[in-house]
Amino acid sequence: MSIFNNPINFLVILAIAIPVVAYIFLFTHETGHYLAGILLGYKANEVVIGTCRHIADCEINGTIFRFNLFPGGGRCGKANTIMPEFGSVWKALIFYSAGTLINIIISCIVFWILVCCNLSWAYIACYYMLTYSIGGIIPKAQYCDGKAVLLIAISCISKKCNFNFVKERYDRELPPIFLNLFKLTGLLFYIIMFTLIPAYFWLTN
Repeated sequence: MSIFNNPINFLVILAIAIPVVAYIFLFTHETGHYLAGILLGYKANEVVIGTCRHIADCEINGTIFRFNLFPGGGRCGKANTIMPEFGSVWKALIFYSAGTLINIIISCIVFWILVCCNLSWAYIACYYMLTYSIGGIIPKAQYCDGKAVLLIAISCISKKCNFNFVKERYDRELPPIFLNLFKLTGLLFYIIMFTLIPAYFWLTN
C-alpha cells in the first residue's frame, strides 16, 4: 500500500524524516564547503552544524566540527572572517556552491538506490531531498551561500568578475529592507516547495 493513501501516515513520516534528513544534509552541505576549501588551498578552522543548543565537538585535522541541536543553519570558515580571501570569483563560486552541489549528487544517488529497491515513495523522497539541497543556494540570510552566489552573478553580468567587488559587498551588512526580502524569499521557497506542491500532488493522485 502506498503511503499516499493514508494522509496521517504520510504526515507522521514527514514529521520524523524531514528533521533527520535535514540534519544529515546540513552536515554534508558544510562538509562540502570544507572539502572544497581544502582543494582551493583554504582550510577552515571551524565547521558549525545547526543552531540553538550545543551538542558536541569533534576535531579533525585541526578543524573543530561543532554540532548543535536544530538543523537550521551552519558555517564553515575561520574566526573573525566573513568571506575568505580567495582572490578569484571562480574560486569563491566553487566554495559557496559546493555544499549545494554535493547534496544534489547525494540526492540523485539515494534516488537511484530507492528506485532500484522498487520503493513507491522514491520520487517524493527525492523531491524533498532536492528541494532541501537547492534551498541551500537561495538568498535568505545576512551571510549565506545564496548571497555570495548572487553577488558573483551580478559581478559577472556586469563584466567585472572582480573578487574584491564581491567580497566588499558580501562583508557589508544588508539594509533591513533587503535582509527582510531575503528572509521572505527563503520562507516562501520552503512553504511552496515543502507544503503546497506536495499537497497538490497528494490531492490529485
